[in-house]
Amino acid sequence: LQNVFSVLDRSHDGHVDESELKSALKRLDIYLSEKQEHKLFHAIDRNSDGLIQLSEFRYLMNTAVSNL
Repeated sequence: LQNVFSVLDRSHDGHVDESELKSALKRLDIYLSEKQEHKLFHAIDRNSDGLIQLSEFRYLMNTAVSNL
């Protein structure tokens, strides 16, 4: 998970901001509306600090896998 997170964190500052998430979605050919991108970002940003930390990304992935 650390490696995947590092790919998302293009600025290598230890977190993913909203523009980095949007960029990653586009690189993956996932096209959402601005509103959907914003909602997705804030759903992942559990502490509402405007940044996605590795712990929040890990929570997202663990939740997704447990729902399979």
